[in-house]
Amino acid sequence: MMAPTGPVRKSPAMRIAASLLSCLFLALCAASTFGQDAPPVWESPHFRFHAPAELMQAAEGYRTVLDTARRRAGEHWSAPLNTPIDVFLWPREAWDQLSRKNPAMRDVLAFVRSNDQSVVLNHAGCRREGMGRLRQTLIHEYVHVYFGRMMARWPDEVPVRRLPRWMEEGLAMSVAGEAHLWDTAQLRWQGPSRMIPLIQLGDGFPNDPAGQEQAYRQSIDAVKLLIEEHEGLTPLIDEIVDPARGPKFVALAWNAQAIRGFESRWHATLRLGWRWMLIFTSGGFMWVIVMVLAAFAWRKRRLRARQRIARWALEAEGLIPTGLDDDEQEDHLRRLLKGD
Repeated sequence: MMAPTGPVRKSPAMRIAASLLSCLFLALCAASTFGQDAPPVWESPHFRFHAPAELMQAAEGYRTVLDTARRRAGEHWSAPLNTPIDVFLWPREAWDQLSRKNPAMRDVLAFVRSNDQSVVLNHAGCRREGMGRLRQTLIHEYVHVYFGRMMARWPDEVPVRRLPRWMEEGLAMSVAGEAHLWDTAQLRWQGPSRMIPLIQLGDGFPNDPAGQEQAYRQSIDAVKLLIEEHEGLTPLIDEIVDPARGPKFVALAWNAQAIRGFESRWHATLRLGWRWMLIFTSGGFMWVIVMVLAAFAWRKRRLRARQRIARWALEAEGLIPTGLDDDEQEDHLRRLLKGD
């Protein structure tokens, strides 16, 4: 009997069963590969560090950088977390397998899993980039863990327990010190009309690299205005995680009308710089620049002509030799003035 050449159609029950078996298989592979059920390699009041047998010697080197990242991130809020976080160190082979399924993860140093708010580290990437880059990344990721765990403590009747993606990423970048003046300048050159609406960045970012870069740039700049309106980063984060005030803030963060109002205020700050840039790049302004440069060039050329006339007069009187270049003539003039 010949094998069928076309695709085999499956019933809905078969597709559901296959999906469940696939999820179970992936979960069993993850547990066996990364040792989630194994005891941690080292443990502290704030972290439980897990690593496979081949990376146990390298595990101790992450203790200091993790604690430093936790301390620096904690400087930006008043309510401490005080619950240990599981950290899993993945070897190169495991990360390569992940990158084949999701190429965007190839250069990622760490990420937070949403199910248990644990942190996964890319060991090969951390060794390649160094502890300085890893420290900043861990501060960023610790902010995600902090929001996830603090919002989980809210009363059960609170329906929404997560921030829009753009807001949480912008806050994490602000805490980690990832804001750059060049990002704001690029947004002002771009103009508000060509930006991604914040409503579209609530549940996720674009998949393409250019779209992701644009989304992160917008997130940090929009959150900058949010921080100014709350008179600081710490008061803003304290309000978000507060069990009494936080749920109302998060509900407004997901309200389309409230976000459009905030977006219009944010765009107003960008339009001011955008209009100035249009003035600076207009034809009249460029002509002014050309005229100023031409005036400087004419003045410099005139000074050189006067110097040459003076040197010719000195040569005619025999005070300095003829046929010398500018540097040699300058040397003879200095000796002449000194009386040598």
